[in-house]
Formats: sequence, structure tokens, C-alpha cells
Amino acid sequence: MNKILIVCLVVCSLFAITGYIFLNNSNNVEAKSATSTLQSKVNTDENFTLSIPSMFCATCPITVRKALEKVDGISNIEIKLEARTAQIFYAEHIESKTELIKQAISATTNAGYPAFIVEVK
Repeated sequence: MNKILIVCLVVCSLFAITGYIFLNNSNNVEAKSATSTLQSKVNTDENFTLSIPSMFCATCPITVRKALEKVDGISNIEIKLEARTAQIFYAEHIESKTELIKQAISATTNAGYPAFIVEVK
């Protein structure tokens, strides 16, 4: 267990540094604009919640968010470190909710944070 925490802290530190550099990049204006546009199109009724028990430190949610943002169809992500959950909102045009959930779980797992479904709305 201690080895897992040490690895998590090292990896999370690296992601925090790269995330800081990315967020402070002057070319990031388009990314911020795209995020705002996606958030304005959120359908609050269509969402599901993943439990991600391996999130321990403050930078873990950054890694999880980056992994989930790569999944096509996700429109907004709310991560709660204390609860170790990610509430995922998706666009109305999704053809298969089941496939989206599988892709989200796969994305977090591939990023080093295995997840499982808790709730679907």
C-alpha cells in the first residue's frame, strides 16, 4: 500500500507540473473557450457517477479529468476528491449510454485509476 501511495504522489506531482505549464500557456485560450462552450451545453438530467477509489491526493483528479476529457460525448465532469467520485454529464446526441460508460471506465483505468459505475441518471 505504501508503494502505491509513493507512486501516486510521484505521478501526481509530474502531472501537476505539466498541468500547471499547460494552463499557463498563452496558446491555451482556445482550449478554455472550447471548455466553456461544452459546459454551456450540459444536459443536467443525463449523467452517471463513477467511483474512483484510488484517488488519494489533490492532483489525482487532474489526471482523471484529462483522461475523461478525451472521451467523445462527455460534456462536463465534476470530480469530488473527498468522495472519490466523478459525475459525468454527456451530450444529448449520445447513441449508446452503455458504450460511453465503458469508454469512461476504460479511460480512467488506462490513466491508472480503475473505476466502477455507482449511479446512472
